[in-house]
Amino acid sequence: MWETDRYRSEVVWSAAAALVGALAWAARCLYFPSAEQSAAVIRPPVDLFILGVASIIGLTIGLSLPFFIELTRIDIPTSMLHHGTTKKFLHGTKFDERLVEEVVLREELTVNCLGDRQFEIPITATTTCGEVVTELKQMLDLSTSLNEYGLFVRQVGKTDSYMANEIPVHSVMVNYETSKKDSKGDRQERGKEDGDGSRLTSGSSTGTSRHYHFVFNIFSFACLSTTKFSLVEEDFLFERAMDSVLLRRLPCSPHTMLRLASLRCQCLFGDARVGGDVPASPSVHAVQVDGMYRAPVFESRAAPKAKRRGGKSKGAVAAVSGGSRRLTAAEISTTMREVATMWHSLRGLSSDDARRAFMGIVDEWSYSMHSVFDIHQKHYPDWPKDVWLLVGPESISFHEKYNRTSLVALALEDIEEFGGPYPNVYTIVTSGKQIDFETRHVQEIAAVMKSYCEQLSVLYQTADQSSPSK
Repeated sequence: MWETDRYRSEVVWSAAAALVGALAWAARCLYFPSAEQSAAVIRPPVDLFILGVASIIGLTIGLSLPFFIELTRIDIPTSMLHHGTTKKFLHGTKFDERLVEEVVLREELTVNCLGDRQFEIPITATTTCGEVVTELKQMLDLSTSLNEYGLFVRQVGKTDSYMANEIPVHSVMVNYETSKKDSKGDRQERGKEDGDGSRLTSGSSTGTSRHYHFVFNIFSFACLSTTKFSLVEEDFLFERAMDSVLLRRLPCSPHTMLRLASLRCQCLFGDARVGGDVPASPSVHAVQVDGMYRAPVFESRAAPKAKRRGGKSKGAVAAVSGGSRRLTAAEISTTMREVATMWHSLRGLSSDDARRAFMGIVDEWSYSMHSVFDIHQKHYPDWPKDVWLLVGPESISFHEKYNRTSLVALALEDIEEFGGPYPNVYTIVTSGKQIDFETRHVQEIAAVMKSYCEQLSVLYQTADQSSPSK
């Protein structure tokens, strides 16, 4: 917070001066007593106690005096006094003090939403993510929305990371910009930002080219399936669904992926030009983001007694996957030509009809309005170790990755306890059975589940009040 050498010197001299004064006062009381004190019998334990108290008082004054002196100096920027708030949320991350000083002086935050829209939000050293969310909800007329919205950090090829409302915005910047310096992988990701993955990487927190940027998006969905959404909310639902497709959080066949990409093109660009190709930005197909081929996954079938690799499954047979591999540039070009061909077949389809067709395909999956988290489980020995946890308005479910069918589903009302007792460990208790798994998304899972439980509680209370009394 302050210049280290100057502050250390002031502490030493002030503590020394205060300690000398305290010792001098104690010595005067001990060796130069007053006439009344001379007549009294000297009790060494009392004298030692006085000496100890004087020493503690002296050290306390000496250590605190430089702090108050420093606060009175006029050459310290006001924002620098809030470094403690930023450091509090860095979770032990090694950070550069100069980087913190540079970040806390930023007065504007750029937030992306609805594809390519950007909003400039004024911020101070104490502005939290929750305050940014409130400001954006007012700007977009979402204050009465039943869906909950949040601030996320987006990095190329990764799922968005939710930022809790109480976290200061500047601490998020410091955390991600520190990790950028420490990670070689980030340099490889930054090399992709100017390529076809711009759909998920355009924009930044301050308008400059960084490997991350802030996104305003849906955090949790409304519990009521009959909810009538506004046009702005429908836009957010559409973009959220598209993000799920691009990050392969919506399991589908290669043909369905091509169909969704062509409908996305029709929504964004209208009718395709004769002989025209798919624009490079924004991305419409997952291969533009990750450059991977993922083989179709066969859906699992309920089979309580079926054998799997010599063992017995107690719930379901896990899906069989053909794996994945990285595509060559030629193979990616072939995929995009297939998208263009299918896009040309949609000529004459209006943008609204294309959007409805897109969302119709998405809604065919009953878990489309669930948040998907990567977890590592050891509770079920017959399951794969790395699976998905899906959290929705009324239930949670476990899925093998990229599989549309759940391994097991649990209603939220049947869950007795949930939370993260340890870092990176999440616990769910249902019917007296405890399920533990490892994940980097402990806080986000807990926040989403809490939001849905609160919504269900309100719905139950409303139903009880509206029901006729007996």
